[in-house]
Amino acid sequence: MEQMSTELRKRNVSYWANASFPFKGNFKTYNNIACMMKIGHMDGKEIPWEAYDIDPKYFDTFGSSRNIIGMHWTNFLRFNPENNLERLDAWIDFFRRQSEVFGAMLAKDIGFSANQQYYRLYSDVSFEDDKCVIDVSKAIAEKNVKGNDVFFVSFKNSVEPISCEGGTIELYETHNDFKTYKIAHTDNKIVLKLK
Repeated sequence: MEQMSTELRKRNVSYWANASFPFKGNFKTYNNIACMMKIGHMDGKEIPWEAYDIDPKYFDTFGSSRNIIGMHWTNFLRFNPENNLERLDAWIDFFRRQSEVFGAMLAKDIGFSANQQYYRLYSDVSFEDDKCVIDVSKAIAEKNVKGNDVFFVSFKNSVEPISCEGGTIELYETHNDFKTYKIAHTDNKIVLKLK
């Protein structure tokens, strides 16, 4: 993996969706390349990259510990191309189910996913009385792309952040059992007052 990441870095690649090079865990940084393990399964089995005509209603949710739902574009197609749109609603339902898992989030792109993983894996979170304290020092030190000082945090519906020291907070998404907030930090320690 070291040799591969060196070659990628020479070509200005910052993110690698990995299913080929084994490493422990779901996320690792090699030579300043964020490597995220793809996870794709159906009933506990990996989905072959060339498999087509997959019906997403039989998928379980992937949960919040995964980085990338490891699927290839062929997995979304039907055997007869004229039928490709027949499963569009089923795929929309599949991704909606994923978005309702507390702690999971659908990323806009690979950079969004990697950035969130740095914060998720390397931030220290503690609760003190009516406050949530998030120390992002390690996340900032580990990040391979500097300058994107935004991350997302979810709270169950019974908890609501009402103020933010060390940055700004705004509601990003509302789900059935929780809300996700966008935090743009100006400091390495964020203190959220909770209601």
